[in-house]
Amino acid sequence: MSRKTSEKPPKQSADLPEFHAELPYRQLFEASREPVLLINGDSGCILEANPAASRLLRVKRERLLGRDLLRLFQPASAVKLRSSISLARCEGRANAVRLHALARKTELRGSLVDIEASPGQSTILVHLNAVRERRRPGASAVFAALDTASAGFVVTRGDGRVQYANPAFRRMVGMTTDDLAGASLTQWLQLGTEERAQLQRQMQGRSAVWHLVTLLRDALGHSHPVEVQAVAVPDQRRSYWGYVFCELPGTNPIH
Repeated sequence: MSRKTSEKPPKQSADLPEFHAELPYRQLFEASREPVLLINGDSGCILEANPAASRLLRVKRERLLGRDLLRLFQPASAVKLRSSISLARCEGRANAVRLHALARKTELRGSLVDIEASPGQSTILVHLNAVRERRRPGASAVFAALDTASAGFVVTRGDGRVQYANPAFRRMVGMTTDDLAGASLTQWLQLGTEERAQLQRQMQGRSAVWHLVTLLRDALGHSHPVEVQAVAVPDQRRSYWGYVFCELPGTNPIH
């Protein structure tokens, strides 16, 4: 079905009737934790923005619709985006580029795919993500190993706030890096009174935690039995804890 952008402005988001007609796709788009935008490839105006994109860009969704995507980014990044849009229209996709949004200090990564094209018109999907902070020299090999590990690994401050979570743990709980950063680990750990007291005693005494079996709750509310091990990481300025989460074999999620 062709779209007549001249009859309905982008801000009304009715420029994509087929997209709106498919309710399951609409629900998936809205519920996705990956920040996604749809833009008019000709004008660069934003046709759609899911809640994750709104949070990442720190702009309310209603203020995103109809805006020129380039105006959300610093001048140098806008030049990169303009080139990426042109490339996506010609080649069907553009590889990820690093960007700086006006409303954020942290760096973003954006990749573009032309998902619908007709003579003189195109709709481009823009996928955005926050770039991780630069790691200390010498730590890259360690983090590379953690990133490919099958067990979940999390580093928290002494107060339990997440500083790092590897891909395996993010898959276990169905969350993105942005969702986890700074959040309390207790949101996902279902500890009983005795387990919580035991964990607090061991953390206060800066001793290791071994073979603690508990439930890990994911973003959908399902609970998975896991075995937790943790150890204090010494630091001159503040305390950190490293946690390893292993899913127990032969168990099913608890709804």
